[in-house]
Amino acid sequence: MLSNRLSRRFSRRRPQSSSYIEAMYSCLGLHSETSNIWSHAFGIVLFLSSAVQLASNPVSSTEKFAILMYLVAVIICLVCSTFYHIFSDHVRAAAWQRGDHLSIICVMWASSLSFSFFSFNEERQAYVAFLTITAILPAVRISTFSYSRSQDRWSRIITCIAFGCSTILPTAFDPNPDLLQSFWGLVMVNTLGGAVYATNTVDRAFWNNPTNEKLSHATMHVLFVLGTRIYYHGLLSVHNATVDR
Repeated sequence: MLSNRLSRRFSRRRPQSSSYIEAMYSCLGLHSETSNIWSHAFGIVLFLSSAVQLASNPVSSTEKFAILMYLVAVIICLVCSTFYHIFSDHVRAAAWQRGDHLSIICVMWASSLSFSFFSFNEERQAYVAFLTITAILPAVRISTFSYSRSQDRWSRIITCIAFGCSTILPTAFDPNPDLLQSFWGLVMVNTLGGAVYATNTVDRAFWNNPTNEKLSHATMHVLFVLGTRIYYHGLLSVHNATVDR
């Protein structure tokens, strides 16, 4: 069957290598990381074009800086994740995976920070300090994990969930009502993506393979791009409304 042939092609692992050039060249073929690599590449192009377009706008404001900071964090996250998936079969793959997970903390931090820029005035500095300190803790924790042990997978997931819960705190303290819908859109869509990845839902349903997480992983990437775009458009809409007043 076609689905079985596709499953075998997209499940094929590349042989472990010590060559970065071979890993880059393998992007042109079909293997277990193909969907992950190219779903990230699409997101990089999309958000990079948005960042360039916004940066070229002559209007200068604190809110514009906050949006650009958010876009840069998303781009960094996508770039780090792309390189991890390119080099996932390299002998130094663990270092790239650690960078991937640290960049996830970075984009979560920037998402909540940008929300605070649009919601708070007097309390802004206090919240920036709080969120930055709370971001350092999971970053240090992630840096201590052994990426050679599969049992650490859930520890990494739980660490990101715990930090994610702290990033929604601004919604409880006089938030910007015009931004709430898109912020919660980001939270809900990315939570769905994380759940799909953690439970291998797509691979169980489509490939009937509960041990292969590759398609579920790629689905999480697509949902990540969708969620971050929803929030970006919310930020941009509120910013433009402020400028037009």
